[in-house]
Amino acid sequence: MTNDFTPEEEQEFKEVAERLKKERESTAVHEAGHAVVAERLGVEVIRASIVPDATTAGRVHHGLDVVRDLRFLDQPDILGHPGDFRMRPDVTPEVVRDLAHRGLAISTAGQQAEAVYMGLPLEDSDHWDLAWKATFDREQQRRILDSLIRDDFGFEGQIPEGWPRYLHDGPVTALGQYLLRDTRSRARAMIEREWSVIEKLSDALLERNELPGDQVREVIG
Repeated sequence: MTNDFTPEEEQEFKEVAERLKKERESTAVHEAGHAVVAERLGVEVIRASIVPDATTAGRVHHGLDVVRDLRFLDQPDILGHPGDFRMRPDVTPEVVRDLAHRGLAISTAGQQAEAVYMGLPLEDSDHWDLAWKATFDREQQRRILDSLIRDDFGFEGQIPEGWPRYLHDGPVTALGQYLLRDTRSRARAMIEREWSVIEKLSDALLERNELPGDQVREVIG
């Protein structure tokens, strides 16, 4: 069988193959970052995968849903209009703070893991090459922040201790940006501390493509 490709075409094929290999490796690191941070924050991972679908290159399913855990959906009114999401009556400011930090840290962990993999410092972790892949993560972050900030956190303007009160008087985006910066830094510190574990889980994902939660925990210990 003859090879009809020119040396230039062969070189181009090699470069494409190398890019695809690097892309798959970075996806594995990204998902491993989500999974390790989730488990270290006490959130059980259900499944981790680097099998692409129509919307994402990989995904981690876990047991934390901040919106579900903070709010409930009212029953429709007598005219049949849909109910509103309202803060659960048993939720305290401490619960809000805990859910916010865990939910946002998990959602930012994938991008921070990729940044470490690429050798980028925290301040450069919004690099465009990482940001496009984290589109779904950013949607999750917006969903969490929308739920937290709506209705003055459900506490008549009381901000959970440790969050700057003056930001509450300004734009909602100011408080959201503060929370994201804070939890991104926390996630980055955890990623760097757990880097050898993330590499181990990333290797396992590259080898097996998908891991159920029990196998994730077996790998990371």
